[in-house]
Amino acid sequence: RRHGKWRGLIRGAILTPAIKDYLDDPDSLFGLPGGKNIKSSKRGRLFELDLDSLNAVGEKVSLPVILKRMNTRRFISDRTQSRAAKAWNNSCKIIQRGIQAPVPLILIDHVESPTCEPSYMVVENLRGYIPLRHVLNAVRSGKSLPIDVDRNTFVRLLAGFVREIHKNGIYHRDLTGGNILLSPHVIHTEKVPRLKFALIDVARSRFRRRVSLLDRHRDLSRVRLPA
Repeated sequence: RRHGKWRGLIRGAILTPAIKDYLDDPDSLFGLPGGKNIKSSKRGRLFELDLDSLNAVGEKVSLPVILKRMNTRRFISDRTQSRAAKAWNNSCKIIQRGIQAPVPLILIDHVESPTCEPSYMVVENLRGYIPLRHVLNAVRSGKSLPIDVDRNTFVRLLAGFVREIHKNGIYHRDLTGGNILLSPHVIHTEKVPRLKFALIDVARSRFRRRVSLLDRHRDLSRVRLPA
C-alpha cells in the first residue's frame, strides 16, 4: 500500500494497526498503547508491544511483536533498498534455509528516498529467548549458566549452530553475542540435547553457495566462542 511519501507492506492477518493510518507519520506507531521502549540509539529504536491478529482458525489473538525504526547510515552499499527492506528480505531467506529468525510482519519505507530516510519494520517477538551475550558472559566469569545445559555442552551446541549457518550459505557479517538469541530450555531429541537458536539484525547478511573459510573466520571472531 502506498500513501503520500511512504509505502507499506503487511504480512498475515494483523488487525491493528491499520497500516494506512500510519503512512502519514510512521513514528506515530511508537504511540500505540501498551508499548514499551526497549532501546534508542543513533542506529534506531526498538519498541515492544502486542498487536491484534487472527490465528489459523480465524480467532482473534494477541501477537507479541518488536517495532524497529532503522535510521540511515552515512556509508551504504545498496542505494536502492532501505535497511528495513534488506532486513525483511534477508529474514525471509534465512527462514527458507532452515534457520530460525523473527518473522517479518510489517514494512514501511520511503517511496522516493528509501536509503535516505528512516525505515520501519515490525517482526515477531521471540519472547522467552535471551541474548547469547548473557550466556557467554556467565561462561567467561565462571558463573552458573542461565540455560539448562553445562558449559561444555553449550559450547558444542553453539559451535554446531554457527556451523549450520555457514553450511546453509549464510554469512551474517555481524555475528555478535547480541545478534544470536537462544531459548534457555533444552530439547531432547533421541537423548541428544538441543538448544533453539535464532538470528537477528540480519540486514547486512550475505548469501553464498559456499561460505569461504575467511568469511567463516570473520563470523566466528565476532561470536568469540569460549576456549
